[in-house]
Amino acid sequence: TVLGGSWVLEHCWTWSLGQDGSIAYRHPRQEANTHVDLFAEIGGFAVALQALGSRTTLANDTCPLAEAVYRANFPHTPWEARSARDTSWWHWAAQLLPEGITGGFPCPDWSAAGPQRGLRGRDPDLGFLAIRFAQFCHAEWALFENVGGLLGRATEEAWSALQQCA
Repeated sequence: TVLGGSWVLEHCWTWSLGQDGSIAYRHPRQEANTHVDLFAEIGGFAVALQALGSRTTLANDTCPLAEAVYRANFPHTPWEARSARDTSWWHWAAQLLPEGITGGFPCPDWSAAGPQRGLRGRDPDLGFLAIRFAQFCHAEWALFENVGGLLGRATEEAWSALQQCA
């Protein structure tokens, strides 16, 4: 989904997991810090959050075309091209001490335009992997986007799995 930065600023909220498993929500306007852009694609989150004063300390995606566009627009942001499943680079990312994690994890398994296989699909775990990455980095907040299908008929299945992940 491509949305203007102002829509993102007005409508997206972040959440953070407390030690007790509770979830706290807050508006991104309350944040002015650093973040890692996981599944960064061409930099939509970087545009929105940098407008708020946040600094992207690392961007990650495996798509060479997305990397070319991102680097053209954000030439000073370090890029990690290894898959998020390759946890060998996670230590490096955690050392950057990001306060937040952003990302738009791939969605074919949840999209109405895709096979709608949910957790039985090809890459159903990438959203959960993003949450594990945020926990690994001890991020204070996370801001993820995805298709409405994630909150559609698979909602109960997805949230049950999310609770097990936390």
